[in-house]
Amino acid sequence: MNSEAQSIPTNRKTVWIIILIAFGLRFAALMVTQHIEPLLDERLYLQRAEALLNGEGFIGSYQSWVRHNDSPLLSELPQYTGSYQPPFYTMFIAAIYAITNHSVFAVKLIQVILSSITVGFVYWIAAAWFDRKSATIAAAYCAVYPNFIAFSHLLWTETVFTFLILLALGLLTTTKSLPSRMRCASAGVLLAWAALTRAAILYFMPFLFVWFLIAYWNHRPKVVGRVLITGIVMIAALSPWTIRNYKVHHALVIVDTNGPFNVWRGNAGKQTFLDRPHDPRLSYAPPFESIPIMPVRANWAPELIEIARKRHDTDLPTDIQVAETAKAESIKNIKSDPKYFMHAGIYKLVDMWNPTSFMIRHFQLGQYGSVNPAVQSAIEWAAISTYCLAMLLAFPGIVLHLKNKRVWFILLMLGYFCAIHAIAFGLTRFRLPLMPFIIMLAAAGVVTMFASPDDDEDEAMDDELVKKEQTA
Repeated sequence: MNSEAQSIPTNRKTVWIIILIAFGLRFAALMVTQHIEPLLDERLYLQRAEALLNGEGFIGSYQSWVRHNDSPLLSELPQYTGSYQPPFYTMFIAAIYAITNHSVFAVKLIQVILSSITVGFVYWIAAAWFDRKSATIAAAYCAVYPNFIAFSHLLWTETVFTFLILLALGLLTTTKSLPSRMRCASAGVLLAWAALTRAAILYFMPFLFVWFLIAYWNHRPKVVGRVLITGIVMIAALSPWTIRNYKVHHALVIVDTNGPFNVWRGNAGKQTFLDRPHDPRLSYAPPFESIPIMPVRANWAPELIEIARKRHDTDLPTDIQVAETAKAESIKNIKSDPKYFMHAGIYKLVDMWNPTSFMIRHFQLGQYGSVNPAVQSAIEWAAISTYCLAMLLAFPGIVLHLKNKRVWFILLMLGYFCAIHAIAFGLTRFRLPLMPFIIMLAAAGVVTMFASPDDDEDEAMDDELVKKEQTA
């Protein structure tokens, strides 16, 4: 089979059926879970959207903890102007609020639609990176994958972020030759929006551009121009927010001030990871009792604020001073015990890649209300088994397609996200945007393992059809 990317004609009817199935499952889940209350960061995003529409600008600041000590939860404190978290998801909710009379249901419904369209993106990319059979299997798997269904109606950033990343990468990597200038410019905007949704992707961009240069090196020097277009447009799309942050903080804040805090939370002290297994009330039910529900719940911002007060000799440290303190304390703690840092990194990756999920956490916390135990168990084990199966089958997908440059891109992305979360901390939701690519690998591995001579003939016919379409 041809392992290099190319434009492959799609079976539109099959793709639309898969997308409709995806939408049906996600919409059904939305209707069943309308009653659930927003939790933690979900509340913050809704608060910020309301504030933005009320003319208060972008709120979210360490000053809520600096000036008030009533709660370690930011959503329960008075809010101040800042850039504690990236702005795009807040803007996404506010835009929907503005045209739907502040309907949370409408926000969730739009996410259900985006999640369903993302399944189509999986087909589009997998067909170009591998083949049509792999693409069909990958898209169908993503359509019914329980964790994608569950997250489509939760108010975290992953659904929107995954949509943006897949669309951007599809524009950049699904053509047989170099993508057009328009595709590169559009991808630059989408990558900027993705960075303004989850800032961690921003620091992956140099790796993406280097891989792009290598993958398309046969098209030099045009490939350099395409990378420059993508990068310049991305910087241009990011710059208004960065300029705004400079005016607010009088310091360079490219996206948010939250990054150093997250690194500190994973490196604040040995109590974070050495007290496992946790109290059963703070851990998942058997057989996952050694996995904590909230891995870094011991390291709250008020503790960091006190350190910042002493470090900067002030009762009212600025957001920049708090962020600088988080960075300095993290480096100090890592240097003081590098052996523990490496040991803790294993725990962090387990927290990210273990078979539980936020859906299972919601069940355990009672967020879904009263649920029939048999139904709950069936849903939980469906989520666990489909996740484990995808992870298991991804390995032969990697081994059998090592000559495919797109496989190396997936490995590069997986390695990057594992590295940053081994430094900071891990949660199961952090892996969600990576799962479409893992599922593509799994599908490609299955197709290759069970390929027959007839499959090779079918693919040759596909190649001939591609040539005819390109000639036409």
